[in-house]
Amino acid sequence: MWIKYIKDEQGIEVIRVYGQTPDISLPGTIEGCPVIGIYNYCFSGKNKTSCIEGSKLIKYGADTDGQTVQKKDLYDELQREIDTGIVTDVAGDFLEEIVIPDGIKKIGDYCFYQCRKLHTISLGP
Repeated sequence: MWIKYIKDEQGIEVIRVYGQTPDISLPGTIEGCPVIGIYNYCFSGKNKTSCIEGSKLIKYGADTDGQTVQKKDLYDELQREIDTGIVTDVAGDFLEEIVIPDGIKKIGDYCFYQCRKLHTISLGP
């Protein structure tokens, strides 16, 4: 799963998520900082998040020990995976289920706009 985000003194705000499955669980922290918000249009079918100044990209995946690994600044790799169909925006009609971490304080405007197949939003650890 790829997560595009911005960071400020309070924590992390998720801008966009890319992945292979329609059900996702957002992490509670990124780079050791709490995930405190979900940006406007984050999961919307209309991608209005492509030019957010100061945004960063991180990739989550399992290493050989099953631990979560993080890689930063991988825009070219993400674009290759999108172009070849390995991943897609987890947004719009693709998103079906999401687990939001407990620390979320803000869910942006139109965050789930056009998510017609979204049937479950859970608050979790």
